[in-house]
Amino acid sequence: MVPFLIRVNNFICFFVKHIIIVFRPRHNDIGGNKFVIDWYKNLQGGCLITAETCLRTLDLYCKLTKNTPESILERAKNRDLKSEFINFVNDLQSQGKAGSYIMRFKKVLSSWLKFNTFDSKLQGVKIKGANMIPKIQDERSPTKKELDKILRNASLRGRAIISILAFSGVMTESLGNYNGMDGIVLKDIEGLEITN
Repeated sequence: MVPFLIRVNNFICFFVKHIIIVFRPRHNDIGGNKFVIDWYKNLQGGCLITAETCLRTLDLYCKLTKNTPESILERAKNRDLKSEFINFVNDLQSQGKAGSYIMRFKKVLSSWLKFNTFDSKLQGVKIKGANMIPKIQDERSPTKKELDKILRNASLRGRAIISILAFSGVMTESLGNYNGMDGIVLKDIEGLEITN
């Protein structure tokens, strides 16, 4: 029961930090690069969340492999990138990382290469369990008792958020978009009347 409460509490903290409050990027290392900014702005044309995720993933890949976005392009020119990426995949698999986690690096690198007019040099790299998402396979909705404990341990703001999500059936996006600029307001609640 306690791990479940911790997971729910972590979700609330994540929700408040990333959905309600405006998200502040943590990828300052590569964010100043003009080519990366152009790629990021291009991705934003599709979806802001995808663009942010791709930028963070490229930054993480660069940190883990001690590369820069430019050196990735150089390695792609020299045909060294594929063997480096295979070693990277093998290292992550030996650490027990999920295939779906590793797959995101391949997708982001392919996007980065394609944007910079390289054909995907990573075709043919096999990743075991690429379509499996083990983290959410055993998830379930909380029981009434669990929900009661969650509500009793939450702050007033947390109880409001949890109650709206649990009892009304709205999606989390209804409470606020990714930038925290939109969401439910009092006038959206039909039949609500405020009197002095």
